[in-house]
Amino acid sequence: MNKETYKLGSISISEIIDGIHGIGTPMIVPDLQRGYVWSLEQIMALVDTLLKGWPIGQIFWVCLEKQLALSFSPRTFYSQVPLKRFSIHERYYKPINISRYNSAQRLILDGQQRLQSMALVFGNTCGIIMDQKDWIEFLSPGSSYRKWGGKECPYATLYLNLKNLSLQYEDIGNINGLNYTQNNPKPILEWVFQDELDCRWWDKDKLPKMYHELDSTFTPLSKLWDDTKPGKEINIDGYPIEDKNEKEALKLFLSALSQIHRSEIPYIEISEKEAQNELEFNEMVLNIFTRLNRGGTPLAREDITLSWLKRNWNRCNNNSNKCAEDCLRELQRDLRSKYAIDLPLDQIVRSIVSIWGIIDREQKQITNSELMDGVTLRNAAIWISENWNHIHNSFTNIFAMLKKRELRYQSVFYSLSPIIYLSAWLIIGKSWAEKIHMKMTIKSRFFQTFDSELERRLDRFIFAGQWANTWNGQSAYLYLIKVKGSILSMEEPELAQNALLDCLDGVISEMSSLAKENIQDLKASTRAQVSRYRTYLWIWQRLTRKRAQLSKKLASNIDEATEGIPHVDHCISYSWWETSLKEHGQESGIEFESQKYLNALSSINQIGNCCILVNALNASKGKQALLKFLEETLGSEDEKMQEYQNEMSVPDEIMSPSTSKINDISEKLEGRTQKIKSDLILFIDGKLTRE
Repeated sequence: MNKETYKLGSISISEIIDGIHGIGTPMIVPDLQRGYVWSLEQIMALVDTLLKGWPIGQIFWVCLEKQLALSFSPRTFYSQVPLKRFSIHERYYKPINISRYNSAQRLILDGQQRLQSMALVFGNTCGIIMDQKDWIEFLSPGSSYRKWGGKECPYATLYLNLKNLSLQYEDIGNINGLNYTQNNPKPILEWVFQDELDCRWWDKDKLPKMYHELDSTFTPLSKLWDDTKPGKEINIDGYPIEDKNEKEALKLFLSALSQIHRSEIPYIEISEKEAQNELEFNEMVLNIFTRLNRGGTPLAREDITLSWLKRNWNRCNNNSNKCAEDCLRELQRDLRSKYAIDLPLDQIVRSIVSIWGIIDREQKQITNSELMDGVTLRNAAIWISENWNHIHNSFTNIFAMLKKRELRYQSVFYSLSPIIYLSAWLIIGKSWAEKIHMKMTIKSRFFQTFDSELERRLDRFIFAGQWANTWNGQSAYLYLIKVKGSILSMEEPELAQNALLDCLDGVISEMSSLAKENIQDLKASTRAQVSRYRTYLWIWQRLTRKRAQLSKKLASNIDEATEGIPHVDHCISYSWWETSLKEHGQESGIEFESQKYLNALSSINQIGNCCILVNALNASKGKQALLKFLEETLGSEDEKMQEYQNEMSVPDEIMSPSTSKINDISEKLEGRTQKIKSDLILFIDGKLTRE
């Protein structure tokens, strides 16, 4: 970038705050920027830095004529922002109303978080909204929180506590040396609520400050800021205080604010004169933004990707004329509300770009460098925006099937790769059906059969891929690319459907070979490693109707104890087995600390000695038999215990091993291991299905 393309300068904080409110040259935020993400701790640290007179770094903007600025879909800064759990709710954001734009606009590329934070603490009618639970955690850590009455999102602004300021100034004697953060046990700056709160769940020594209860020692920071604008003399006569120390402290504090007004922040301003046309200039701005945020700023790669998607998004009928962020947020909300899947936006962004890569680019995955490449992502944005309805519907359809099959993401399977693959597969099939002229009844039957056949294969597809660990391989994607090309010339629904299902069957078959090898080799050397059996046992315990019923009965307790994540435990306690080997191993020819002893000790960790139990039972670390734990969950009736033993293939030697010989126990453990592995292989081959 040469000197004609940009200029260096400095700008006062007073002028910045004015610009944020539309006075002078307005400061606005391009749509490619992420939202506000700072915490209250960061806001308070910034205020503390400013009051101490320390630098806060440079800012970077592009100065544009109004028409060109509008091409970046800009927004104003906010007078009110929600933090933490309410940050995703758009209704809580209040944009600053700029009634009149000048011809020039300053489009902020770097420094948005700092500028927004200054607007929130110094601006009139500006403040923060959070759930009361989050306010309690911030202002009164350690308080017991259960329920509360009143506003769902209390709104607070920053006030000066003059009494605390005066006392601490008297102790230190230096206004710049005071601690203005929330870590101060007697905070100088306090968040004051504009709503009445129910304070039953707050620490009694740290009750929240409410506007209607304040005395004259509290003053809004925004008022103090207005009273110290350039051109105004510092005058404390208008403040209702009599104490000499308080007057002196307030006067010095106002002087510090006045100095902040005049403080200069360095900036870099890009000129549009060097660009040959609007497209070239837009590319330059996006590339500068991308490179700025590659170095040092904690933006994820997917944040940069989202910026490019926003800029190149094409509003059309296929996305209901919505912008990129609205579409993505809607998908995120649907996944959360309908399927209890809380996917971060960055994972959704990466997933949909990967779907584009598979279908439109015909490659297995998008590389990290491509996620930040403007040329690549311009094409991605256009395709994604024009196929958004298909993407949204396919993604949610897959999660609907997973929910129906009780296949919970991050609980029984852990990768989004199969979701991405199956979404691409659905899009290919349903896009074909929409382009072919068919009667509505035939098309409806095509879609129903299509979904039901996918659901029938879903278990094997998910677990064959997970157990084979092949999602990074090329062959699965080649099947998809091949079927995409082959169905183009087909006009008969049955032929296209068979081709698409053959694609899935081919992928499952290829993954199955490696999955079966891995099942045979499956083992855990240590007690801690048995958690790797989780998905294998989850499936195995559902391969017969009775076994599935018993598992679901246990699952009600498992969900409560482990938040839905199945917990793998030992049937025979590790501690009991270790003690038995030491005390009775010689009777079975196992010398203590010999290699045979070590092998026998680790054999207790094989899958045949494991089951899914309630986490709180922690059978492994105790010395109780499995029988004892099951009685607490299923009841002590002999009939129920016998049913569990039969369905879960647990012989007496494993159920209650204290009366059995070590060699007999080892033999039964090995037999149960082979039984489980054999059933899992039959499942992968499609000869056993889950109830």
